[in-house]
Amino acid sequence: MATRILVVEDDGGILKIVVSMLKAAGYECQEAGDGLEALAVLESGKGFALVLSNLMMPNLDGIRLLERVKDKYPDIPVVITSSLYETSVVLTAIRNGAYDYLLKPFERPQLLNTVSRAL
Repeated sequence: MATRILVVEDDGGILKIVVSMLKAAGYECQEAGDGLEALAVLESGKGFALVLSNLMMPNLDGIRLLERVKDKYPDIPVVITSSLYETSVVLTAIRNGAYDYLLKPFERPQLLNTVSRAL
């Protein structure tokens, strides 16, 4: 059985590219368009090995999603992705339990290396 990853991204184009890269590497992916949708997917009972979440999203942003995931599913690592590189935001994500912070635009090897380490 393939390792299942929940990919949370509100930009449909980026979502498709990331999912495509992960699937090509042998991972099974579930998509969510924002943090609220991601929580609903997590609560559906499917087991996930990793959550890969964008930072800036409508309804529930990546930091709030991270907090909820760490509270309810503490064993699932969360990697935050963003094009925003502010040290305070990166530190907030890491302090709140993010495994890593992946700066966009990232290349396929960066993504796969980060995912592999998190798993």
